Amino acid sequence: MAPFRSFSTISPADHGKEASLAGWVEDVRNLGGIAFLIVRQRDGTFQATIKKKSDPDLFNRASKVVRESVVAVRGRIDPNPQVRNGWELTATALDVLSPAAAPLPLPIADKVGAEMDTRFDNRPLDLRKPERRAIFRVRSVVAAAFRSFLDGHGFIEVQTPKLAAPAPRAARPFSRRATLDGAHS
Repeated sequence: MAPFRSFSTISPADHGKEASLAGWVEDVRNLGGIAFLIVRQRDGTFQATIKKKSDPDLFNRASKVVRESVVAVRGRIDPNPQVRNGWELTATALDVLSPAAAPLPLPIADKVGAEMDTRFDNRPLDLRKPERRAIFRVRSVVAAAFRSFLDGHGFIEVQTPKLAAPAPRAARPFSRRATLDGAHS
């Protein structure tokens, strides 16, 4: 496959051209004669469309892809006003680069909640949710604004290591060794 593109770089000038895009499968919809893969990239989602009449084997493979699998899709960019981005990728090839385990321990696209313990145990999956990522985007913007303001006023950023007192057990081998070496009596 050709180098992957970000969906945000696709414009109306690309309509009718071939492209390769990759990302995480957010949702799979099989409507009998047509299948839709909603694929998520860093900047958002795009829709890949596979028609059963065009390629039955590709249609069957696409219908069986598990959510959150990493896929690479090659196809033609076609305008479609019904799709969020105004275009869809009519797939001619689909490669599953990394299949996800099924079932997932934590829903990503669904509105179903999860216990905090489950969310913390599966933090990489939890951070794929848009509302969770938004928290870190806001935090990043605020930190960048503070940093820019302070840099503009001549401040220096200093990052010191965190110091923590060792646990009593951790100090014992050191004390014993110092005693054996004769440093302390």
